[in-house]
Amino acid sequence: MTGSTDGLYARRNWWTISNMLSMSRVVLTIPIVYFLMQDGEAARWWALFFIVVAILTDSLDGIVARARNEITEEGKLLDPLADKIAVGVIALVLAIMEILPWWFVGIVLGRDVLIILAGIYIKTKYGVLFPSNKMGKWAVTVIAFTVFVILLPVEGLDTIVQIMMIASVIMLTLSTISYAKRFLEAGKVVQSHQQEK
Repeated sequence: MTGSTDGLYARRNWWTISNMLSMSRVVLTIPIVYFLMQDGEAARWWALFFIVVAILTDSLDGIVARARNEITEEGKLLDPLADKIAVGVIALVLAIMEILPWWFVGIVLGRDVLIILAGIYIKTKYGVLFPSNKMGKWAVTVIAFTVFVILLPVEGLDTIVQIMMIASVIMLTLSTISYAKRFLEAGKVVQSHQQEK
């Protein structure tokens, strides 16, 4: 056997603290979108507050899962799915409000769709789910901070915003390549494992 399937298979359990933290990111999109659509600086700051809370849950769910030995099949699905739903919904709303350019939102959503389709294919063919990898998490973090800076009610941040958008695209590209490599390698490992049974 040329590799290991360690980490590809996990226990099944929806109701864990880490999974609740992941699902909370989806719930947090409701107040974020609500305050984004309100007028006034106070509403903008409330939206930023809930975005920061969502970013913190993204860090905490993995820490809690490892500390409490809560790595489950459901967690592998919920964590990246929560990221994609939260980022996708917020990005779409900001594009509709003409705060984010559509080309940027198209790259974000296109990458997510590709990863979801690849994940469905691997799950259907090999029966395994993949947790988020570090590159994917970094990409989501950079996008989140890009959105945060864009929404800051502060003048003179255009250059910083442009740099962060470029950084986001670079991270999205690198994470897509990382996921593609991972899917291909894991597929070979699982096939080898199944042939040895």
